[in-house]
Amino acid sequence: MKKTFFAGLIIFVIGGVMLAIGLGKGGLRPIYWHDGLKIDDPVSQSQSISKVDTVNIKGQAFRDFGAVTIRRGSTARVVVHASQSAGIHTQVSGHQLTVTNHPYDHDFLGQFSTAHHSDAVVITVPKSTQIKRLNLSGAANVVADHLKFQRVTNSGDGNLRLVDASIAKKLVVAAHSYGDLTLEHANLGQGLNVDTEGNLTVRNSQINRANSHIQSGSGDVILDHNRWRDVKITNSEGDVSFKDQLVRRFFKVKTDEGDIDAKIPKKQSNTISTYSSDGDVNVYGISRYHYGRQAPARYQLTSSDGDITVTR
Repeated sequence: MKKTFFAGLIIFVIGGVMLAIGLGKGGLRPIYWHDGLKIDDPVSQSQSISKVDTVNIKGQAFRDFGAVTIRRGSTARVVVHASQSAGIHTQVSGHQLTVTNHPYDHDFLGQFSTAHHSDAVVITVPKSTQIKRLNLSGAANVVADHLKFQRVTNSGDGNLRLVDASIAKKLVVAAHSYGDLTLEHANLGQGLNVDTEGNLTVRNSQINRANSHIQSGSGDVILDHNRWRDVKITNSEGDVSFKDQLVRRFFKVKTDEGDIDAKIPKKQSNTISTYSSDGDVNVYGISRYHYGRQAPARYQLTSSDGDITVTR
């Protein structure tokens, strides 16, 4: 019995020493399953895209492995920094770059995944290059920074953030998309016409060359320091908040169950009409449905089952 005990103890000690040596040499590695267990080593790839003017991103699970960033750079290039389990592939055909991923089943043994980079894919575009089309599908989270597009189409459920971006023709978001849409310092030539279940945030943007229509399901709409032509916002279950919106003619908001929180400068040209069938209305500290004499009012705020609050 004692021999068995001491033999087991010796094996345990030797095993512990070997484990320590293995850990010291990076032996505890993440693994994934793809026709058998494989070590999930990091992957770094770079490819020239000098003739590309169309970018297609079709990732199904980029949100698990990092974002896709498109930005200005000195060279036209796509760079991948991820892990093998992310299954990210890039392909150039003619003038089109297509980025896809098909992640493998993975598990991590005592170590954080090498896959969670903030930017799994970085696409750089020189200033002299214009992107005619950006097409998004699947669940890729995409950030586009300081770029000019002719058309942007998002038919997936990933988040899209456009910073200092100009879109000459159309920004198209598929009906009932669940991804969040964020526009910062954007310039849209054909207005903003979206139907989304995600949150919509627009800040410091110029959208005053065409009328806009925003249809929102369960997400919130947040607008801050924008310039519009005419805009109509319809929201089912989310809240709508806005401040410092310059509009040429009409700014209309209608919610079913959400609240409306508005900051509108108190002056004669900013006439306001409000109505809530089952909520409280407060306009500049007073419960009233009209402010100003002009009809129809420039700001028209309606809620079926929410509160309306207007402050200066």
